[in-house]
Amino acid sequence: RSASLAEEEYRQACELAAAIGIRHLVIDTDELSSPGYVANAGDRCYHCKSELYDRLVAMREELACAVIANGANVDD
Repeated sequence: RSASLAEEEYRQACELAAAIGIRHLVIDTDELSSPGYVANAGDRCYHCKSELYDRLVAMREELACAVIANGANVDD
């Protein structure tokens, strides 16, 4: 969950997770504190994803997972 995510998208994600019965963890990110993201240049997605993945990697042991994958894009 981040300030750059529309509240409606967050709500829909929560509803979908509940509807299909999957474990759903909410991880708060703060990409707005990154000068690279705030600059809004062509690489802003890199800075946004880096913020998320840095937090996920820090949680890997707690999550008990060996791989982190992002399925947000159809071709992922």
